[in-house]
Amino acid sequence: MPCRVRPGRSWAVLAFASALVGAASEAGAQPGGVQAQCSIDQNSPKELSMAELRFARLKAGVDSATRNGTLREVMKILTEKPEVFAKNPGGRNYGVVRALGNFMSPPDPVGQWVSRASLGYASEPTGMIDPAAALDTALAEVVKAAPGCASEFVQFREGILWFAYIQRAQAALNAGQADSAEFYAAKSTKENPKSPFGWYFIGQIADNKNETDKAIESWGKAVEAAGTDTSYRDLKNSSTLMMGVRSVERAQGLQGEEQKAAAKKGQAPLKAFLEMNGQGSDAPMAMQSLADAYSLAGDTALVSTVYKPMLAGGTFGDFHYTTGGVIAARGEKWADAAQLFEKALAINPLQRDALNNVIASYSNLKEADKMRPMIDRLIQIDPSNPEVVQYYALMAQTKRDMVKAPLEKKAWGDTLTKYFTASEKMPVKVTITNFTRSATSSSVSASIEHRGTAPGTYTFTVEFLDKDGKVVGTAKADPVTVPKGERKSVSVKADVSGVTAFRYLKLQS
Repeated sequence: MPCRVRPGRSWAVLAFASALVGAASEAGAQPGGVQAQCSIDQNSPKELSMAELRFARLKAGVDSATRNGTLREVMKILTEKPEVFAKNPGGRNYGVVRALGNFMSPPDPVGQWVSRASLGYASEPTGMIDPAAALDTALAEVVKAAPGCASEFVQFREGILWFAYIQRAQAALNAGQADSAEFYAAKSTKENPKSPFGWYFIGQIADNKNETDKAIESWGKAVEAAGTDTSYRDLKNSSTLMMGVRSVERAQGLQGEEQKAAAKKGQAPLKAFLEMNGQGSDAPMAMQSLADAYSLAGDTALVSTVYKPMLAGGTFGDFHYTTGGVIAARGEKWADAAQLFEKALAINPLQRDALNNVIASYSNLKEADKMRPMIDRLIQIDPSNPEVVQYYALMAQTKRDMVKAPLEKKAWGDTLTKYFTASEKMPVKVTITNFTRSATSSSVSASIEHRGTAPGTYTFTVEFLDKDGKVVGTAKADPVTVPKGERKSVSVKADVSGVTAFRYLKLQS
């Protein structure tokens, strides 16, 4: 049967850290001198002048240690004798805002809870403080003392506070703390609703909580906020893809017109994703979901448009071609399917999924002579799987149905029986359940079923292969003893690069 892949809800959060830093650096640059309509005295009392002299040291671009030491001096001045600022609370709090804003800015922003002493607070130095909350309070005090300054700090809030909250949302989400992640993501969108990051995280959190409608809506807001800014490309791609995938999954649980409407809702984002990233590693998932969306919506004539571009030309990966072939096979477009599987095998001659599916395609096309070499190739990499041996029986059946002469028809019938019987007598059955490859490592998982009489002990050994079929790494699982009729799962992993396929050694008890 054609293989299918579905994304789980445990997708790791994408690493947007560098984009976050860039966004905070640009949007959160600390405000310099205030404009005329925003009047804050930065020189009286004299302590503010002393603080201002220290702020001046930061303008030349100093290292982190010097920066933090200077900021601690500022905070000590501003908190040691609060009574001296009684006549100018706006000036004092403006200094606190600037100091905390610097502490919370890249390249090494302070964490969520830190000691007051670490920030230079002279009051209650052993206590703990949340810099973001303290900055928020100080900003409110500045605006209270100088209402005309409210608009001056909008960009500052969007940068510094937004950055702090989005960092916390990401950390909480990675740690599995959904409630905290949602809290900080919501605060980030309040501070800067124009940024896509908060909406993206809210979508991820909702998705993890199976709140599909909320997730789709939030990802849509993330896509809208990202616009055409290329610095948000990965976030936009991820949000667009998941909008489509989850819409289609939701449609699969509905019926009638509701199902059609939900499926149609998933079509647009999936098409958009493929237009942006049709040759990327996630494109096969989008292709599969888009084909499902067309089928569920009753737009069956459009299903072939998902894979037709790959038949027309262009450069795609073997998984892309295999997925296209699976879609064609589901629609019984066997000629298209065979051509796509052949393209996959031209890139990766030992890809199991493509081999399995091209054999089935050739059978449906009555091209029995093409089946044998593919089966011979497949059994070299999947030697303890009775289903592969049954492909020889399928080939014989296909041939038997094609020939006319009674003797020849009988001979192929005998061959069919021979291979089917051989498959039934195999004492062990290996079923590959997962194959994952990356730039630096690859893994294989399998189920071993013992079909003999006494318990069997097996060692699962995998050879990882490059594009030329050469062994680039080997991994061996611990021996497992399997009682008759039972199954045991095994997994192996190798930290090697350049892997495109694998084969395992035939199991012997």
